[in-house]
Amino acid sequence: MVKAGIKEIRDRFTYYLKLVKKGEEIIIEKHGEPLAVLKPLKEKEDMSIEEKLERLQDRKMIQLPKKSGHLSPHWEKLAQYETGEGKSLTDIVLEEREKGW
Repeated sequence: MVKAGIKEIRDRFTYYLKLVKKGEEIIIEKHGEPLAVLKPLKEKEDMSIEEKLERLQDRKMIQLPKKSGHLSPHWEKLAQYETGEGKSLTDIVLEEREKGW
Protein backbone atom coordinates (compact mmCIF):
# COMPACT_ATOMS: atom_id res chain seq x y z
CA MET A 1 0.00 0.00 0.00
CA VAL A 2 1.34 3.40 -1.02
CA LYS A 3 0.68 6.64 0.85
CA ALA A 4 0.68 10.07 -0.81
CA GLY A 5 -0.56 13.56 -0.02
CA ILE A 6 -3.23 15.38 -1.98
CA LYS A 7 -0.72 17.67 -3.74
CA GLU A 8 1.46 14.69 -4.71
CA ILE A 9 -1.57 12.84 -6.13
CA ARG A 10 -2.65 15.95 -8.05
CA ASP A 11 0.82 16.55 -9.48
CA ARG A 12 1.46 12.91 -10.46
CA PHE A 13 -2.05 11.57 -11.01
CA THR A 14 -1.15 9.51 -14.11
CA TYR A 15 1.69 7.79 -12.23
CA TYR A 16 -0.63 6.81 -9.37
CA LEU A 17 -3.30 5.56 -11.78
CA LYS A 18 -0.68 3.27 -13.33
CA LEU A 19 0.05 1.89 -9.85
CA VAL A 20 -3.66 1.32 -9.27
CA LYS A 21 -3.92 -0.42 -12.64
CA LYS A 22 -1.20 -2.83 -11.46
CA GLY A 23 -3.30 -3.60 -8.37
CA GLU A 24 -1.75 -1.21 -5.86
CA GLU A 25 -3.90 0.62 -3.32
CA ILE A 26 -3.09 4.29 -2.68
CA ILE A 27 -3.91 5.96 0.64
CA ILE A 28 -4.51 9.66 0.06
CA GLU A 29 -3.52 11.77 3.05
CA LYS A 30 -4.26 15.34 4.11
CA HIS A 31 -1.78 16.77 6.59
CA GLY A 32 -0.53 13.25 7.32
CA GLU A 33 -3.99 11.87 8.14
CA PRO A 34 -5.61 9.23 5.89
CA LEU A 35 -8.43 10.76 3.89
CA ALA A 36 -9.34 8.31 1.11
CA VAL A 37 -8.22 5.16 -0.68
CA LEU A 38 -7.70 4.89 -4.40
CA LYS A 39 -7.90 1.22 -5.36
CA PRO A 40 -8.59 -0.91 -8.42
CA LEU A 41 -12.09 -2.10 -9.18
CA LYS A 42 -10.65 -5.48 -10.13
CA GLU A 43 -10.06 -7.47 -6.97
CA LYS A 44 -6.78 -9.31 -6.35
CA GLU A 45 -8.56 -12.66 -6.53
CA ASP A 46 -9.46 -11.92 -10.16
CA MET A 47 -5.81 -11.36 -11.11
CA SER A 48 -3.99 -14.07 -13.02
CA ILE A 49 -0.89 -15.66 -11.54
CA GLU A 50 1.23 -13.75 -14.03
CA GLU A 51 -0.36 -10.44 -12.95
CA LYS A 52 0.27 -11.22 -9.28
CA LEU A 53 3.89 -12.13 -9.98
CA GLU A 54 4.43 -8.97 -12.06
CA ARG A 55 3.01 -6.96 -9.18
CA LEU A 56 5.44 -8.59 -6.75
CA GLN A 57 8.29 -7.86 -9.15
CA ASP A 58 7.21 -4.22 -9.50
CA ARG A 59 7.34 -3.93 -5.72
CA LYS A 60 10.88 -5.43 -5.79
CA MET A 61 9.74 -8.43 -3.73
CA ILE A 62 10.77 -11.06 -6.31
CA GLN A 63 12.77 -11.25 -9.54
CA LEU A 64 11.10 -13.13 -12.38
CA PRO A 65 13.15 -15.22 -14.83
CA LYS A 66 14.44 -13.36 -17.89
CA LYS A 67 13.40 -16.14 -20.31
CA SER A 68 9.87 -16.07 -21.64
CA GLY A 69 7.68 -19.14 -21.59
CA HIS A 70 5.59 -21.14 -19.18
CA LEU A 71 6.05 -20.50 -15.47
CA SER A 72 7.00 -23.57 -13.49
CA PRO A 73 4.64 -24.72 -10.70
CA HIS A 74 6.74 -23.23 -7.87
CA TRP A 75 6.03 -19.71 -9.19
CA GLU A 76 2.33 -20.33 -8.60
CA LYS A 77 3.14 -20.93 -4.93
CA LEU A 78 4.96 -17.60 -4.78
CA ALA A 79 1.90 -15.84 -6.22
CA GLN A 80 -0.01 -16.91 -3.10
CA TYR A 81 2.37 -14.73 -1.07
CA GLU A 82 0.80 -11.64 -2.64
CA THR A 83 -2.66 -12.44 -1.32
CA GLY A 84 -1.50 -13.78 2.04
CA GLU A 85 -3.00 -17.17 1.26
CA GLY A 86 -1.44 -20.37 2.47
CA LYS A 87 2.16 -20.54 3.66
CA SER A 88 4.58 -17.69 4.16
CA LEU A 89 7.22 -17.03 1.51
CA THR A 90 9.90 -18.33 3.87
CA ASP A 91 8.05 -21.63 4.31
CA ILE A 92 7.61 -21.98 0.55
CA VAL A 93 11.31 -21.37 -0.14
CA LEU A 94 12.41 -23.78 2.60
CA GLU A 95 10.03 -26.45 1.32
CA GLU A 96 11.31 -26.03 -2.24
CA ARG A 97 14.92 -26.27 -1.04
CA GLU A 98 14.16 -29.52 0.72
CA LYS A 99 12.62 -30.91 -2.49
CA GLY A 100 15.65 -29.80 -4.50
CA TRP A 101 13.78 -27.54 -6.99
